[in-house]
Amino acid sequence: MEQYKSKIMAFGMSKKGLQRENNEDNYQMGVYYKKIFIEQDSHTFESDYNDRYQIVSVFDGMGGGEGGEKASLYAAKEIYLAYMKLRANVSLYKDVEVIVKNAFQSANNRIIEDSSEILGTTGVVGIFDLKQNLTKFIWSGDSRAYLYRDNQLFQLTEDQSLGAERLRQRYYTKQNSQYQVDRNKLTGYIGSDEYGYIFRPLECEWIPIKERDVFLLATDGFYESFSNEELKKRIKSCKENVCADKVKDVFNVDDSEDDATCIFTIVNV
Repeated sequence: MEQYKSKIMAFGMSKKGLQRENNEDNYQMGVYYKKIFIEQDSHTFESDYNDRYQIVSVFDGMGGGEGGEKASLYAAKEIYLAYMKLRANVSLYKDVEVIVKNAFQSANNRIIEDSSEILGTTGVVGIFDLKQNLTKFIWSGDSRAYLYRDNQLFQLTEDQSLGAERLRQRYYTKQNSQYQVDRNKLTGYIGSDEYGYIFRPLECEWIPIKERDVFLLATDGFYESFSNEELKKRIKSCKENVCADKVKDVFNVDDSEDDATCIFTIVNV
C-alpha cells in the first residue's frame, strides 16, 4: 500500500447554544461522525499515512425541534459514507470530487423526502489530498472555511445569504442595519425546495497546502462569536501549542445564543 508523507490533525468541538434545548449542529472527521447528544462535544482525529484523501465537515441544522438535528446528521453521515467509500477502493481516488458532490446531493434528497418537520442544514466539507498537498472546499449556506497562514486569516468560502450577496454587489456595507437582517436570509442550503429554491452547492479551486497551514471549518454560531482579529489571535495561540485541551479552552463559546461548532485542522507536509 502506498504511503503519503503528509498528515492532518483535526480537533472538532460543538457547543449547544443558549436559545434552544438541543444542539442542531453536527460534524464529521474521517471515520468519526455522530449525533451530538451532550451539551458540549469534542473529538480529536489524526490521519495515518495510508490514506491519500482525508475529509472533514461541519453542518448547521435548521428547523427547530429535532428537525435541524436530523438534517445535519443526515448530511454528516452521507459525507462519512463517501469517505469510507474512498478508503475501501483506491481506484475511486480520481473521482473524489464527484463522490463528495454526490454525497451532498444524497443528503439533500434524503432531507426533502423525510417528514415536514425537517427544514435543512448548511454545511462545508474540506477535502485534503495528502499526496499532492492540495485542499478544496465544497459548501452550501453560510457555514465557512478559513485558512490561517503567515499570520493572516483568509475566508475561503462565500456565504450563500442575501446579506452576503448584497455586500458583493456593493448594495450596502456591513454597517448598514439592513445587512444585519439580510445576513440570516439564506439563498442556498441543503435540504429544502421551498420557495422555488434550487440546490446549488458552491466550491473553490484546489489550494496548495503549505507546512503548518491551519484550516478552520465553522458554523455561524461559532464564527459570529469572534471578530476576525480575535479569531486570528486564537488560531495563532492554538497553533503554537496544539492539543485538544488547548483548542477547547481557546475556542470556548459559552455565551453563544446559537449552537457553535468548529473543526481546527493543522496540516504537516
